[in-house]
Amino acid sequence: MIKRMCSILPLLLVSLNCFALKPIGNDVKAKRFNFGIRAAVDAPFISHRDLYIDWVKQEYAPDYESGIGASLAIFGRMNFDRHYLQIEAGASYFSTSATLPTYLFYDECHEISEISGRTVTIDVPILYGYSFVKKPPYEFSFFGGPKFRYSFDFANECVTTNNYILSVDNDINPASACFIVGLAAKISRFTIDFRYEIGITVDKRPGKYMLYQDNIPVKSGSIYMKNGINLLSFSLGVIL
Repeated sequence: MIKRMCSILPLLLVSLNCFALKPIGNDVKAKRFNFGIRAAVDAPFISHRDLYIDWVKQEYAPDYESGIGASLAIFGRMNFDRHYLQIEAGASYFSTSATLPTYLFYDECHEISEISGRTVTIDVPILYGYSFVKKPPYEFSFFGGPKFRYSFDFANECVTTNNYILSVDNDINPASACFIVGLAAKISRFTIDFRYEIGITVDKRPGKYMLYQDNIPVKSGSIYMKNGINLLSFSLGVIL
């Protein structure tokens, strides 16, 4: 995913450079306030911290995987010479999965369970940026700041092989925060940015599980998959 992003970046820069060199009647001038829209491709990474089953800390670290996500946001920017303050409001979607051996739940069961989930978030980043290159129509900057998000668990599914089924109600922590660092380029009214989000808070709350054998409940208890979410994001935007 990262290699693919890096390989298409030069092509995008060349394409945007061609647009920038063309005369545009409504080109973006130096304004105190700008607003625009950005669309991004996101690659989430799970940061494992602790795993508790029946309130007993487990030494086993789940095998996490994640799918490519996407996000869309509008933003407003206040410009102060080379400095700017950018506030965004948007939504994102991503999916994750965790693989666990079922003997952690029930000694007599030696199978593998996959817990998968899909999440939709409402995001509000507040970013400070500094333009270290600012020669119209080109501008290059670095930025950073907190992002606050509210999450909705879109789906939570469990798959277990053979005769056992593990059902997990892994409650999501709706309010969470992360810190963003990134680099951005602006060519005329078009923007490109790479950003990395570092999860500060945990994204799950303690939940419950139920293990079935041949559709008959054999074990139930509590589960707490304590982890955070880091995110690598690549976006394209336009100033309106």
